[in-house]
Amino acid sequence: GLKELSTLFAEADQSQAPQIRSEADGHTGLPASFAAAWKAIEIIDSQASFLFTAVSVPRPGGMSLLQFLQIGTMLRQKVGIDTLEQGLKLPAQSKSQEQLRNYALQSLRRAQQRLLMQVIERAGADGKGGDMAAAVEEVMAARGLSGFGQPTDLEQAMLDVWALSEGLNPERLAA
Repeated sequence: GLKELSTLFAEADQSQAPQIRSEADGHTGLPASFAAAWKAIEIIDSQASFLFTAVSVPRPGGMSLLQFLQIGTMLRQKVGIDTLEQGLKLPAQSKSQEQLRNYALQSLRRAQQRLLMQVIERAGADGKGGDMAAAVEEVMAARGLSGFGQPTDLEQAMLDVWALSEGLNPERLAA
């Protein structure tokens, strides 16, 4: 996987790069080179967050790393995982709130893993057999997910993460 990842980034083509919502897009008047650097860092951060979380999810044999990253990015955006991660970066007001934030981040990672496994299962075990975008939509519809808006404070971000995590709890999925 590391060799494939190195090759992927060495041969990076902007048209193949996952498209993410960028905080830089909300700031007008920035020098183009600064905005591009900001976006590049956000892409790296987003992909690192996804890869760190998805490392325990087996990638189907027929799925390239690029396809895996694209489906992960799509899932993160449509569900709002990327938005919730940004919300969890808001400043904590106390040590206990900081500890709760760490717990919420772990819950968000587990929720992302469960969702990714469901999307891959829905799309087909070979990674080629199904339409991944349709699989994301089907899983979201089956779980009643419609995405999350940008939280205004850390407490709201944590509540949203726990709502997502609770909705994907294995005991509830079996019901």
